[in-house]
Amino acid sequence: MSGRKAQKQGRRQEVTAAGNAAAPHNRAWAAVGVAAVVLLAGGWAHRALVAQIDLAVGKVAELSRPLTSLPLELGGWHGQEIAMDDIASRVAWFDDEYINRSYAHRETGRRVGLFVGYVGRPRAHFGHRPDVCYAAHGAELLGSQPTMIEAADGVGIPGMLYEFQAPGAFGEHTLVLATYVINGGYTNDPRNLHRFNSRSPGLLGERPAYMTRVQISTRASSDRDSDVAVLCDLAVQIQEPILNSMPYVNG
Repeated sequence: MSGRKAQKQGRRQEVTAAGNAAAPHNRAWAAVGVAAVVLLAGGWAHRALVAQIDLAVGKVAELSRPLTSLPLELGGWHGQEIAMDDIASRVAWFDDEYINRSYAHRETGRRVGLFVGYVGRPRAHFGHRPDVCYAAHGAELLGSQPTMIEAADGVGIPGMLYEFQAPGAFGEHTLVLATYVINGGYTNDPRNLHRFNSRSPGLLGERPAYMTRVQISTRASSDRDSDVAVLCDLAVQIQEPILNSMPYVNG
């Protein structure tokens, strides 16, 4: 082999060796570049997902009609708006919308209180609940039992009947009939309120979550059956207007 050929071959070997030595280094930098792109894309996707979740959770499922549109005239009942005290107002602050009323029956003269509170998104606070609110006002819970309200169409509405005694040895007794509409269906189990927070806020196109509490109260008399009938009568009268105000109803 001539000297010139030997020099050329030596240079080719040096270039090849340098290329082989640089290949792992180049591949390493390529891997770093790919990883950086993946991390940047992943970070953007994460931020986008968080923003989408925040938007979905913060969005209130709108009522079909405002609660203030619920009629004041219901059968033989005539209603009027009642201002809430400071304690009740602080609790109701967590609602997206609520009404607090008193209804009087024109024929019998019986009076009942009506509270309807609406929450249009999952959240930690659930606002009014009889066993919480009455206790906050110093009343003693004497008992509670599930009951069924028979609607005009014959469909049963599950309710919970509470009895409270106002503070003091001779405090008056109050009966409260409560029911809840959660994501289009009725329930009388307060434990379902806690499951409300795990409901989907509509992130993947599902129906948005919402919850409505309906509480009807009256001063207890010596005739418990009559008292319960009075509560159920208004519950039946107000049922359809309430459902017509909801974002959607199952069935």
